[in-house]
Amino acid sequence: MSFDVRQGLDLTPYTDANYSLINVVAFAQSAAVPKSRASPSGDKAVLSNGGAGAASKIYVLDDTSLPFSPATLSTPFNSAVLAVAISDVFFAVGGDSPFLYVFKSSDNSYISVDTTSLGRVSDLNFSPDGSVLAVVHATSPYLRCYNTSDWSYIDAPVATGGTRTAVGFTRSGNEIVTLGGGSPYITVHTASTLVRTYGDTSIQNSSFAGARVTPHPYDDNKVVNSIGAFTQYGNKRSFYEFNTITKAFIDILPLGFTCASFAYSKPDECYYALHDKSAFETGSSLSVFDARTYDRVGALKGAEVFDLQPMSEMLLIENNLHKISGTVRDISNSPVQRDIVVRSRSSGEMLAKVKSSPDTGNYSAVLPDSSLVDVQFHAKDGELLNDLFYARVIPELAI
Repeated sequence: MSFDVRQGLDLTPYTDANYSLINVVAFAQSAAVPKSRASPSGDKAVLSNGGAGAASKIYVLDDTSLPFSPATLSTPFNSAVLAVAISDVFFAVGGDSPFLYVFKSSDNSYISVDTTSLGRVSDLNFSPDGSVLAVVHATSPYLRCYNTSDWSYIDAPVATGGTRTAVGFTRSGNEIVTLGGGSPYITVHTASTLVRTYGDTSIQNSSFAGARVTPHPYDDNKVVNSIGAFTQYGNKRSFYEFNTITKAFIDILPLGFTCASFAYSKPDECYYALHDKSAFETGSSLSVFDARTYDRVGALKGAEVFDLQPMSEMLLIENNLHKISGTVRDISNSPVQRDIVVRSRSSGEMLAKVKSSPDTGNYSAVLPDSSLVDVQFHAKDGELLNDLFYARVIPELAI
């Protein structure tokens, strides 16, 4: 199942975000930190129960549109799983020896990759386009990147710094950010060469447990990080935005909240969910925020909450969405790129603003339900045509 995304930075937020939540702590062993990631398209997820010093179970959710029923991966990872990552083509599992396993998402088949000189993998992440898998591990130089076209790899030319606990890409894919429990605590690397362009030695922390680096949902040069604690923040778990250009970071944790877990919606959606307790409790609040303003815009709708614990991870799986789609052509019947605005027929609220593809003219706009909408196709500036309107359009189920 493939999901489309609401695009643009001027979308009117839904009153109640149309998400359902899957939390994998039900699979956690004692004192373990479970891991979970959803593919960029949102149609598949990989999960692990974590575990320390013991074999970890790996689960795959092949169709997130179906009721929560993950399958156990047939190829076992015979040690503790510390990290999982997934693109639309592959997923990867990292941890203690054997360090790294990679699988095809299409059939969950195992792919052999070279793990020479690799140490205990503490985190891994695919680039936004899926072309690179970044890995931080326990052996110097601590940072390695695999090319997913042939699974060749390069190591960082200079040691990144030990005790790396998280790695991730900027939205553009041009830079990699790592977090670590030892100085430098934050590093920035050019993704193509792994050359370190920045290392922060001042942000001393007490714990990087549960660290995570996530591409910012709309800014190419920022990432959003969550770590165990910053000493200057009174040892609470940190949730902050880091700018790889200016090297500035700002605390975006809402006043009075303690970040136990968070998850972003897909790129351009610009929402994130945040758990506001230091320890999970059944039925406790899971709130949705607008990543552009950091304002709370609603609570999770239809949340599935299992055995919740601190430092667990969440997946945001869009549920029961609808869409309209088609092709835009110009007066000569050639496919063109144009702006398309979708508004609620009953309220006039703008529900989506998307662009058609310049190559194919195809567009798709995802909507919260099947209510009637009016669709406006914008004429290009200077084009001697009026905008085209379609009224009373009925969205179809986005499956």
